[in-house]
Amino acid sequence: MTQKFSNNARTVLAAGISAADVSLSVQSGDGDLFPVADTDTGPLFSADDWFKLFITDVSGQIEIVGVRTRAGGSDVMSNVVRALDGTTARIWGVGAVAYQAFSANDLVSAISNAEAALLAAQEAETVATNALALVSGGSIPPGLCADWPQTTPPVGWLVRNGQAVSRADHPGLFTAIGTKYGIGDGTLTFNLPDDATNNRFTRAAGGSLAVGDVQSPVNMAHTHAASSGSTGSHTHTESRIGSVGTASANLASGGVGISYVTSVSSSTVNTSSAGSHAHTVSVTSSGDATENRPFARVYLPIIKGG
Repeated sequence: MTQKFSNNARTVLAAGISAADVSLSVQSGDGDLFPVADTDTGPLFSADDWFKLFITDVSGQIEIVGVRTRAGGSDVMSNVVRALDGTTARIWGVGAVAYQAFSANDLVSAISNAEAALLAAQEAETVATNALALVSGGSIPPGLCADWPQTTPPVGWLVRNGQAVSRADHPGLFTAIGTKYGIGDGTLTFNLPDDATNNRFTRAAGGSLAVGDVQSPVNMAHTHAASSGSTGSHTHTESRIGSVGTASANLASGGVGISYVTSVSSSTVNTSSAGSHAHTVSVTSSGDATENRPFARVYLPIIKGG
């Protein structure tokens, strides 16, 4: 929107204006030769419509003004901004010519905007080219591994799921990893690393770990401490028979003698002390998962082909 233009927009002033007037009228019926403007008192170059009007006379003087308001069907132009583009506000009489044209500033601005648009288009093309090269891997070496936030890999990339791929289709990748992860069919294909099937985590090479090594899940050797409370050295008291009173008698004169109990007394004894000691405790397992796992986020493991 903003600045507007019309073809064959040329007429004369219907009344004279002073150098300070901000409203003018053109010849009756000629108002619609010019654009409709609705900027009112807002600034020029706003989102609303406005247009430039050139005023001149036979002496060759010229003033460029900005018309901010003209309704459809009206010959009156108001909210006029005087003396644009380095011209001077002047007194104009009846019959002064009023017309539309490009000013030097308009042409410079148009050329500047065109150059800016061309530059922006070139930059956008460069960004698009670089993005395409990045996605397709044009500037990425084969064998680079990455994590991808979608279920299918981008163009030029493969899922690291141990699959066999063509040596002819991916010569750069074959040069990078060779048959380290599998020979494929031994002649035409080779295998990719498999980090998807077993949900493998990655770690840095170093020490006894070489690039590409595979490690099985393990728990580091460790112990658990357990104990029971000691009651200290102690004894236990129990009751038992203390003494037994007996007597004897003969069943008959010259007969067999017998002994019998006449009394029984009780007493208490203490058991021997085992000293301060503890008791064996069994520790049950905890956890209900099938793996050891730190905090994690899931991505698709991919590798650059080519």
